[in-house]
Amino acid sequence: SPAPSVVGLANAGLRVDSIVLEEKIYIEDFIAVAALMRPGADLKKKVLLMFDACDTDGSGTICRDELYHMLQTSCESNRIKLTDQDFHAAAERIWQLLDKDGNGVVSFSDFSNFLPLDA
Repeated sequence: SPAPSVVGLANAGLRVDSIVLEEKIYIEDFIAVAALMRPGADLKKKVLLMFDACDTDGSGTICRDELYHMLQTSCESNRIKLTDQDFHAAAERIWQLLDKDGNGVVSFSDFSNFLPLDA
């Protein structure tokens, strides 16, 4: 069977920088992510994993292209079919919600403020 998709694993919470380019997974990374995804795990750590998965260049911020790529990959892996127009409209709305100050990047603070961490 084919190796799991790097982006698919990243969207599931696995840090992209801990996956080798040949799309293999280190068992330590798999165990660490599985532990964080269990019920009752630290929600802030889960959000950090999601942020890191989206921040593919490791800059500490998410740019519009990184967000669009993550959303596109997520739609594809979940077999969500949208027209280009609908996808771009939805992605742009999400971008506007995340980048409230309009500085062109989303910090971890922006990202975590968008998500309900107290739930």
